Amino acid sequence: MMWLSAASTGVRRSELLGVRWADVDLVAATVTIRQTVVEGEHGHRPEEDQKTTTSARTIHLARRTVEVLRAHRESQAELRRGAGVAWEDRGLVFTQPNGAWWHPDSVSSAFRRAVKAAGVPVIRLQDVRHTHASLLLKAGINSKVVSERLGHRSVAFTLDTYAHVMPGMQPDAAELFMKLVLGDATAEGPDDADDSPKEEGDVPV
Repeated sequence: MMWLSAASTGVRRSELLGVRWADVDLVAATVTIRQTVVEGEHGHRPEEDQKTTTSARTIHLARRTVEVLRAHRESQAELRRGAGVAWEDRGLVFTQPNGAWWHPDSVSSAFRRAVKAAGVPVIRLQDVRHTHASLLLKAGINSKVVSERLGHRSVAFTLDTYAHVMPGMQPDAAELFMKLVLGDATAEGPDDADDSPKEEGDVPV
């Protein structure tokens, strides 16, 4: 469920580990990124809204992600009941078996092991975020939407970073413009063209 959540939202590792159930609305299918788990001088720790008071962002969740999170919440509740007083109640979505937050490096190591076990080409957890952005942009999703999901500082930064994955968009844009203005070129053939004589002063459009 952690890998699916990372892939389907495009959030950073630090953001994924900081998500609390209070930040998740399974009815509205959204998650709001307000907290991160970062590495500091004295080890990893949660940090509330590490940039500015306006840096929190809300991301919409796919139906499948919502279903997985519902199941995960039920499983976590069972773990909590089994742990009793040993449970560290931090309200986090993704925790260790005792409720404590994960160390970021431990999560990356677990992902590497999962990739190796799956027998797929080696990628980093960070590459899952890049894949999220690349596939959406290739599919024609508005760059502003992608930028908002990733939490980039600007759309320009998103386009500069991922311009290489959109090589076919210029030709597509040119053809779409002509179709919108002049219609589908395949709609009528040469024999269907209007060959009637033009009145004096007629101006072709």
